[in-house]
Amino acid sequence: MQYRIVYQRSLLRIPGVLEHIETAFGLGEEARLHADVPIRVNIADDAVALVILPHPQDEGEAMALHNMDGLLVRSSPFLDVLVRIFDSYWTRATPFSALTRQGKAPALDSKNILSLLAAGMNDAAVARTLGVSERTVRRRIANLERKLGANSRFTLGIEASRQGLV
Repeated sequence: MQYRIVYQRSLLRIPGVLEHIETAFGLGEEARLHADVPIRVNIADDAVALVILPHPQDEGEAMALHNMDGLLVRSSPFLDVLVRIFDSYWTRATPFSALTRQGKAPALDSKNILSLLAAGMNDAAVARTLGVSERTVRRRIANLERKLGANSRFTLGIEASRQGLV
């Protein structure tokens, strides 16, 4: 069974979410991250979908992962629409495979830092994920900018993409 999910990037700021995603990824989940996910839906084999229904008390990022209800959708025209919406976000999202720690902290190398930044993580989240200080992350990013001839994070992302680093 193929299991795909697009996570909202802002969820990575919630303690424990990255570990949850990594666990699911390790069990075969295909995951990607996107800046803005309008509907939370899991698609399995394009044959069944689970739409996560928000609770009225949920406040964006403060939503508890264990406090959810869902709507199961089987083969139907509605499922076809959900699959098309999901696929449009899936193609534009950042693959999660670059972030997985596989049971240990990722190496503090350029590719890992760039992958975490490309996934939308801020310096604090990158530092937490890598187990280093924010100062170390900022220093490594500055070194990457110099090496790649970038004068901003935006141009760093462009250069990293051009060179196949992300």
